[in-house]
Amino acid sequence: MFARRFNQLKEKFDNVTATRDQYNKELAVAQDKLKKLENECNLLLDAVDIAAPSQPTILHYLTQDPIPAHYHLTARGPLPPPMQPMDPDPLPPPPPQPPQQHNGTNGHHEFGRVNPSRW
Repeated sequence: MFARRFNQLKEKFDNVTATRDQYNKELAVAQDKLKKLENECNLLLDAVDIAAPSQPTILHYLTQDPIPAHYHLTARGPLPPPMQPMDPDPLPPPPPQPPQQHNGTNGHHEFGRVNPSRW
């Protein structure tokens, strides 16, 4: 009885360990890809930084922080206040609806008689 339970748990442990090892391998591959992408982005940013003085249209984008201020978290001091939502443009009023014709029966009468199928 104990041997059977031990073997079940050992098999489960082996499966979980194999799955963890596979996930760790996939994580290492993903981290390597991320590092390569970071290096490529840094090279592109360096190229833009070199080309910026001769391209006045790029200077506008380099003087602005692309990340809104409320995303910058600091280890010291309080967090910056959250951004205030922009006031939406007021919506135009809906177009006037033509008056609807009612016979005052709420659909319960058909040709002046009570329609029992609608009850």
